[in-house]
Amino acid sequence: MNKLIIFCTAWVLSILICFSQTFTFPAGSINNNSTLCVQTIVTGLPSPSPAFGLEKVILNINHSAVQELKITLKNPRGDIIHLLRYNEASGANLTNTTFQKGVSGIPTIQFGTAPYTANFRIMPPDSLGTMNITPDLNGAWELCIKDTTLAGNINGFLISASLVFTAQPAIPPKCTANFTAVPLTGCAPLTVQFQDLSQYATTVQYHFGDASFSTAKNPTHTYTSPGVYTVIQTLTQNGFSTDTLKKINYIIVNEPKPQANFTVNEIFCTPALVSVINTSSFGTTFHWDFGNGDISFLSNPLPVSYTIPGEYIIRLIAFNNAGCSDTVEKQIKIIPTPKASFTLSNRKGCVPFTISLTNNSTQNATFEWNFGDGTVSTTLNPTHTYNLPGKYKITLTAKNEPCTNTFEDSVEVFLPPVVSFTATPTYINLSAGSSGVVYFTANTPSSGTVLWNFGDGNSSTLFNPVHTYVEGGRYTVSLTYTDSISGCMVTSTQREYIFIDMQENIFVPTAFSPNNDGNNDVFEVKASGVNNIKIVIFNRWGQKVFESSNSIPFWSGENAPEGVYSYIITCKGIITGRELQKSGTVTLLR
Repeated sequence: MNKLIIFCTAWVLSILICFSQTFTFPAGSINNNSTLCVQTIVTGLPSPSPAFGLEKVILNINHSAVQELKITLKNPRGDIIHLLRYNEASGANLTNTTFQKGVSGIPTIQFGTAPYTANFRIMPPDSLGTMNITPDLNGAWELCIKDTTLAGNINGFLISASLVFTAQPAIPPKCTANFTAVPLTGCAPLTVQFQDLSQYATTVQYHFGDASFSTAKNPTHTYTSPGVYTVIQTLTQNGFSTDTLKKINYIIVNEPKPQANFTVNEIFCTPALVSVINTSSFGTTFHWDFGNGDISFLSNPLPVSYTIPGEYIIRLIAFNNAGCSDTVEKQIKIIPTPKASFTLSNRKGCVPFTISLTNNSTQNATFEWNFGDGTVSTTLNPTHTYNLPGKYKITLTAKNEPCTNTFEDSVEVFLPPVVSFTATPTYINLSAGSSGVVYFTANTPSSGTVLWNFGDGNSSTLFNPVHTYVEGGRYTVSLTYTDSISGCMVTSTQREYIFIDMQENIFVPTAFSPNNDGNNDVFEVKASGVNNIKIVIFNRWGQKVFESSNSIPFWSGENAPEGVYSYIITCKGIITGRELQKSGTVTLLR
């Protein structure tokens, strides 16, 4: 509810008309240890309104057993007045309690039922006088009452509260300039925080001494150039008063603060020599910490050795002559470098030449093989075949990005030598009385070695050997040549190349005398062109008295009486493979 009261007072030779406007807050309940906040909207006052001021605040509060009431009033600008701190053990009511403008000190008033009293004060600098010079009184005013009663659940009630504005505001106290700042000295750029300690001012202005200023109440200002600066604070109070405070040579700004910086690569491979380049500004002395236990005080230190993989922080602190410092840190990473290595199954050979490679590299890495003939592989342990002669460099690259290491070896690939041979004769008829001698000739280079296999279990390392065959058959002959330069081994084979002919004949004696005189002591079968000879002997009654075993082609006649015996001889042709049989009689003589 708004209420307007108009009254006039006559002065000598003039008439002054005074205006008064009252604005009422709504009622509300107050609970213990809680806060009641109510608002009223002030309208219709001139804006800005230096001619109007807050005349008084009138409160009507019913309450009992109050321990403490805290009453605050906030204007539209956000300024807060602490109107009352009330301490009373038994409690009382505040009836038509008036807070008058311009009151100072801690007055004592009576209210409610006597003899209860309450102490209150208007706490500077948020006095009612401050309210008088608020640039705009229109807007939301907020009244807050907090009950911090501790003796149980005690309730109170705000019956009414009023703001009374008049056109005769009280003259506020004279404004007083005062401020402080932190820090007062340092290196450029120096950022200073100013703190306003003035009273009763409506505007504040700072001149920082470097041609710049601020109207903020608590400004922050940065001095960019070295020097000694005088700071001035100027106050105004809506035409009521002004004040100025000058602090001579208040801020001292030294030479520029160092700007620490350096350049360094981010990744290195072990073992690493790390170089740094100092790019700092305004620094005169330096302290380096390389993160591996090494330090330096040089502007540009010598390269630093890192042998253990890992991540390291390099820190640079730059100082100037005024003692100001700046710090910068950068991280580097030391990567393990792999060590490439491999072994070859052979270093030389003839096409097609196949080698096996065994990777002996260390460290966890990926691998790439280059075989020198245009082919590559990423297999751990590859095999590779060369189909053309030549010298080839094999390169293994072990990678642990970005670190690499290579290992090289080489192979030499040759064309295989031409190997052949001849023999004279290739046909021999042993049954015709031939000696079985064959002359062999190797058609190979003379720089290597040869190995003959004559097919009858015999061999030779002569280039042109002579060999005698003693049994009939068809013999496969091979010649293996090993080149001493390339190490190539080439074998030439001719199947059933030598034919030793032995006709299929069996020769049996008609009599023998087992008397150990060295002549005809056994019944021996002689044959040509056959093998697997088996003898069976019968007496004259047809009883078997002997049977050969293990292909022993003779009968000793042991313990046999003198007489005529029958025999059956079986065998198999060496050349033809046919079964042969011969029978007859033989006389055993004693």
